Amino acid sequence: MHVIMAVLMLLACFGCSEYDRTASIPVEDNILASEDHWVYPEGTSLIALDGSVFLDFPQGVVTTPTLFTISSVSLEENPREEYNSMKMGISIKNSVEDLVFGDFVNVRMNYAMDEFQRSAEVNEEYLTIYKMETIGTLSERLESLGQCCVDCSCKTISGCISECGLYVVGELYVVFEVR
Repeated sequence: MHVIMAVLMLLACFGCSEYDRTASIPVEDNILASEDHWVYPEGTSLIALDGSVFLDFPQGVVTTPTLFTISSVSLEENPREEYNSMKMGISIKNSVEDLVFGDFVNVRMNYAMDEFQRSAEVNEEYLTIYKMETIGTLSERLESLGQCCVDCSCKTISGCISECGLYVVGELYVVFEVR
């Protein structure tokens, strides 16, 4: 009899998964494109990076007009093979260095099947958005945003974020042990 035990980083959806990376990649050395956008206290919706990112900041997320920088970041040198993520992530920074928002911000990101580290293996059913922890470098401490909505026909994924950071679309990391 085979007992399949799934150890899912689905726990990430509940805030239980963090993974520390031993290797790091300087974020500044891997920026592909960057745009600045103003966000206002009354709320702002913006489309960035040629339509590949949509952000909806509700009223009250910022208390004063705040400049946000949205950048695409190359993650092709990502040494963690078990995470099948896109080769590009999105960095969100603001001018006041306040990393936490006053409320949740809706984010919608485009994805392309051929842009994943292992594109032949992508299962859209398991896509999520990961936040990669950064402290001057890309670190491999990943945390899933949790509940995300995937639109396979439009190749978009949506979720909610509560802070600035580096985000990447990837498959929910799953390890199966068969006995």
